[in-house]
Amino acid sequence: MPFAMRDRIVNLVRDRITYAFSEELGGGMTSASGLPPIRLRAEPLTSDDFAPFGQVLGPGIGASRLIRDNTVRLTNTPSCLTHTDAATRAEIDIYEVTGKASPVVCTRIERHPLSAQMFVPQMSVSSAHACWMVAVWPDGPEGPVRAFVARAGQGVVYKRGIWHQGIIALEIDMQFVSMMFRGDDTQDTEFHTLSRAVAFEIGDP
Repeated sequence: MPFAMRDRIVNLVRDRITYAFSEELGGGMTSASGLPPIRLRAEPLTSDDFAPFGQVLGPGIGASRLIRDNTVRLTNTPSCLTHTDAATRAEIDIYEVTGKASPVVCTRIERHPLSAQMFVPQMSVSSAHACWMVAVWPDGPEGPVRAFVARAGQGVVYKRGIWHQGIIALEIDMQFVSMMFRGDDTQDTEFHTLSRAVAFEIGDP
C-alpha cells in the first residue's frame, strides 16, 4: 500500500472513529428504538486519559536514558503487571491480527480477574503507519464504552479486572506481543456477550 494512502487511512482512523449500537449483528445501524446511531469520537490514546484503566507504554513514557555510547535510548517502565497469588506463571503470547474495515462489530468482551494484561505491537515497515483500537467498559459490560485510537508505537497494559474489547487492528494487519500471569485453573479469562452489539464505525461522525 502506498505511504500516502496509509497516511490518509491513519488520519481518518485516528480522528474519526465513532461507535453505534445495533440491535443485532445483521441489523441496520440503529438502536432498538429506531433512533439514529449514538456516535462518539474516539480519543487519542494518552497516558493521562487511559490511567483509570491501565497504562500506556511507549518510547519516552517512563524513565529514559542513553546507553551504548549514546546509540540506544532505554525507557524503563515500572512493573505494572499486577496479579493475584493464584496467577503464578508469566506467559507471553503472539497475536497475528487481521486488519478490519468499518464497521467493526463487537459482540463479546473480556476481562482477566487474576492478572493485568499487556499488549505491544511489533513494528515493521508495513505496520509503521498502522493504528489499532482500545475499548474499555469501566462501569461493567453493559455500561458506557470508552474508545481510544493507539498508534503502532504505543502499547497498553489493561488493569486486572477491566472489561475490554479483544485486540483490533484497523485496516492494516498487525502483530502483537502480549504478556500476563496465569494460574492453573480456567479463571484466567472471563467473557461476556453484550445484550446489544457495538459497531465501531470508521468515517465522518
